[in-house]
Amino acid sequence: MKRTPRSFASLFLSISLVCASVALAAAPLQPVPFVKEVAQINLLEIALGKVAQTNSTNAEVKEFGLYMTKSHTQINAMLKKSAAQQGITVPKSLNGSSKATLSKLSGLQGKAFDTTYIPAMVKGHTEVLAMLKKFSATTSDPVLKAFAQKITPIIAMHLHHAKMVLADLKKDGEL
Repeated sequence: MKRTPRSFASLFLSISLVCASVALAAAPLQPVPFVKEVAQINLLEIALGKVAQTNSTNAEVKEFGLYMTKSHTQINAMLKKSAAQQGITVPKSLNGSSKATLSKLSGLQGKAFDTTYIPAMVKGHTEVLAMLKKFSATTSDPVLKAFAQKITPIIAMHLHHAKMVLADLKKDGEL
């Protein structure tokens, strides 16, 4: 099967967004790796949301990008507060795989961006939601458990919005 650049980028983004989440899901989740993973997700979501606002030509995708930027900025602030209470340092910059994902998506424009970004947002938020639920169920850290429980409905709302945008892209024949 021949892969188009768009499908390769979509696959790459999906894998990058969930790779660490899947690895974490295979073992009991520990506080430090959880904090680092959630921070990377937030930083990438913020950056990709900004890219969506400039690289998309679809008003709904641009609006979703703005929503992701604002919401994940707030989530990251909550994470920093919770992590600080536990003496855990939160990463302030993207790691290598997140930088590569950002670079790939930054190179896409218009429909190519939209049809890569939105399906990846659905897949990524699905995986993150599962990770949060597992962490909440398995951690003995009360502060980070409370954080995970607080953001779980927020991530569920992100997933719901991403699915709505995806459905609209499909309805409009863009996917």
